[in-house]
Amino acid sequence: MGLLKCEKIEGSSNKYYLEISVSKDDFLKEIDKVYKKNVNKINVPGFRKGKAPKALIEKMYGNSVFWDDAINNLYPGAYMEASKEAKLDVVGTEKLDIISVDVDNGFVFKVECIVSPEVEIGEYKELSVTKNIRFVTDADVENEIQRIRQSYGRTVDITDRPAQMGDNVVIDFEGRIDSIAFDGGKSENSEIKLGDGKFIPGFEEQIVGHKIGEEFEINVKFPDDYSGKEFAGKDAVFNIILHEIKNIELPDLDDEFVKDISEFDSVEDFKEDIKKSIKNYKDKRSDEEVEDRLIDKLVDSLKAEIPQVMIDNKVESIKNDFAMNMKKQGVEFDVYLKYTGQKEEDLKKMFEPEAIRSVKLKLALEKIIEIENIETSPEEIEKTIKEMAESYKVKEDTIKNVFKEEDIIKDIKLKKAMDLVKETAKIEEVIETETKDRKTEEKK
Repeated sequence: MGLLKCEKIEGSSNKYYLEISVSKDDFLKEIDKVYKKNVNKINVPGFRKGKAPKALIEKMYGNSVFWDDAINNLYPGAYMEASKEAKLDVVGTEKLDIISVDVDNGFVFKVECIVSPEVEIGEYKELSVTKNIRFVTDADVENEIQRIRQSYGRTVDITDRPAQMGDNVVIDFEGRIDSIAFDGGKSENSEIKLGDGKFIPGFEEQIVGHKIGEEFEINVKFPDDYSGKEFAGKDAVFNIILHEIKNIELPDLDDEFVKDISEFDSVEDFKEDIKKSIKNYKDKRSDEEVEDRLIDKLVDSLKAEIPQVMIDNKVESIKNDFAMNMKKQGVEFDVYLKYTGQKEEDLKKMFEPEAIRSVKLKLALEKIIEIENIETSPEEIEKTIKEMAESYKVKEDTIKNVFKEEDIIKDIKLKKAMDLVKETAKIEEVIETETKDRKTEEKK
């Protein structure tokens, strides 16, 4: 295998022409592997399956019977090796053609490939950003305690009063637009919590005040930006039957309750621990905001002609991650698209700004790695592998088998580059205070 030719395509800053050869020996070896893999599937009169000689099969079906599979198996590795030899960071392929092929000389193919762009970056050290310093309020603690009490609450049936905000109700409903029923507008024994705001604005509010057994109508208007475009901005009437009203009976907040649900013996100790947890959460949020602001500055300072294929590949990756997360929640991607009224292309378009930012950040950090000559040590690699093994709950050998060392090294370098940006940043702290009407920021 070898690189025969490498030329920049005229008129483009990111495209190259490569001519690559695969030797006779490698081609013949791969043909033999393809023969052994497929011989059991080929019927040859006079021979049991798997016993027909290769020469006889080639005589019957033609000398090139195994060539296509052999070429398909060999060219990716040859392409990768040639790219490394040419010192090209290939991000996409536009065209691939076979130039010549025979068993006496192997085969030669040509590729038109797209490479990672040339990059310029502005200042990346001593970047100035602000950091919001947030304090824990009594309201923060009380809200968290209320959430915990809700999670341990007991559901009770309400029969002696009308529905009110905060209740869970079980209803049948059927919606109509211009007196015509519409798809997805009907449900039986649907349980909703009044005040959650999961239905059309005004829907939950109009159930308030009604009693069990009542049948009534409510009038609502679909929002102008509703995801189902055929409903957006339209008036609808829903027929409602109210079957059940339920509420959550909260446990008393006392020492006994605290002992039952935690490691603490008193309400005060429990509150103090909650306060610490909220503070840690707010501090982490502030740190993440600082990193986001630094990333914005890096991305804004980047100058590069980014190939569309890099953005498209990142969009596809984000979409696949999104689909996987939906599946973990029990929702198939196709089902999600159907019920939200979206098309896959619409979703990809929505992901594109995130993809562009991610691609630009990676290019910026790679440029910093180059400028700063950032390297990794064997100790850093081993530490990272150990941390990955602990995170995935597998053995370190499994990580080494699944992940290429060169990819692990790349990730370490990217992290070190981002750490350099953060460590040298000039951070101005501002205290974030809350009032009833608004948030204001004051310099610390």
